[in-house]
Amino acid sequence: MPKFFGSIAAAIAVTVAAVTPAQALSQRTFVASTGLDTNPCSLPLPCRTFGAAIAGTSSGGEVVILDSAGYGPVSISKSISITAPPGIYAGISVLSGVGITVSATGAIVKLSGLTINGQGGTTGVYMTTSGYLVLENCIISNFAGTNYVGIYVTGPASVTVTDSKILNNYYGAYFDGGSTGEIAHSLILGNTQEGVHVNGSAVAAGTGVAIEDSEVSQNYIGLNAVSTIASSRANIAIIRSQIFTNIYGAASQSTAGTSYVTMTASFLMGNVTGLYQYQAGGSATVESFGDNSAQFDTTPLLGTLTTRQHF
Repeated sequence: MPKFFGSIAAAIAVTVAAVTPAQALSQRTFVASTGLDTNPCSLPLPCRTFGAAIAGTSSGGEVVILDSAGYGPVSISKSISITAPPGIYAGISVLSGVGITVSATGAIVKLSGLTINGQGGTTGVYMTTSGYLVLENCIISNFAGTNYVGIYVTGPASVTVTDSKILNNYYGAYFDGGSTGEIAHSLILGNTQEGVHVNGSAVAAGTGVAIEDSEVSQNYIGLNAVSTIASSRANIAIIRSQIFTNIYGAASQSTAGTSYVTMTASFLMGNVTGLYQYQAGGSATVESFGDNSAQFDTTPLLGTLTTRQHF
């Protein structure tokens, strides 16, 4: 690097040193199909990939997608939003491994308008720590290899999925590790093993997911609460949702610990088995608040149904 001499050069050097850290990260960055990762990720000079844009974005900032393209897998280790405005296709083709890894302890991450497509990869979105993850208007599909997962949550995180589609995976969504989830106004379709799996955890309230105003169709098991460890708990609440043409619509299964499936204001139709309660140790419960409907299931109920009253 050239060595500068003289008072003017020294003053310039001091000024650059003073302003560079403040300019290094932006609250809002941009990506585009014509961008370059050597750009500053600004509106006139966008970056090409999510990874470069996130690196240049301050914690709590946002990455905005300017036009339709594929933007590549990314790891996220801070609070951030990635947003594709309506009418823009923002794709992540996952050729191997994970599409989006979120490992930001206590952070808030929001993903809007993304299409995450398994092309040999094992996992669409992987949340590994505590924190908050929101997926809105996303499509997560084709993670279809054995034990591959569309959305995989292993830490004590809070995850919200709204207005999204979880399609043609092995597991559509898999919740573990004391996580909590809400899936609302979404479609869970054609997942070859389970639409949503909730794995019991021994932490305080266990692992729990609410399914609200959604459709769960053409999966092997639509919704499955499973507890296999003593003192663990798995909970699924089904609220104003439709469960159609699955092999098993909703299941509560326990070999140790407790598992719960609770339904209200929901509709089962055309499943081979509508509700399945299996208990071989521990406690498995399927509850209805008495305001659900079932039609054309080959076996509406396999096991025991507990009826609760409204209050």
